[in-house]
Amino acid sequence: GSVQSQTGQSSCEQCPSGTFPDQPGIMCVPCPYRLGSEANSELCSFCADKFYLNDANVNVEDLIKDPNDFCLPCPINSQCQRNTTIQTLQGNPGFWRGTLQKKV
Repeated sequence: GSVQSQTGQSSCEQCPSGTFPDQPGIMCVPCPYRLGSEANSELCSFCADKFYLNDANVNVEDLIKDPNDFCLPCPINSQCQRNTTIQTLQGNPGFWRGTLQKKV
C-alpha cells in the first residue's frame, strides 16, 4: 500500500514492511500484534516474526479479524521468521519434527 501524507503531493509513498495504509490513505500504521506485511502491502496478511500460522487454509479476512486464533507463539526450540506456517516451522539444531502437521 501507499499513502499521500501531504496535500498537493505529486506521488505516493510506499508503506514499509510491517505496516499498511490507514483508510484515508494518509499514513502507514503498524500491523496488529502477531501480524506482518511486505513493503507496499494493502493488508497485514501473514504472521509476524516469532509467530507461526497454525491453519494454512485460513482466509485473510479471518486472519486479520482474529490473529490470536491463527498466529501462535513460536514453540520452544523452534525458529519462526515472518510468514512461517505449521508446515514451514523449523526446529533449532538438534531438534526434529515427526510430522509437518504438528509443532516441534
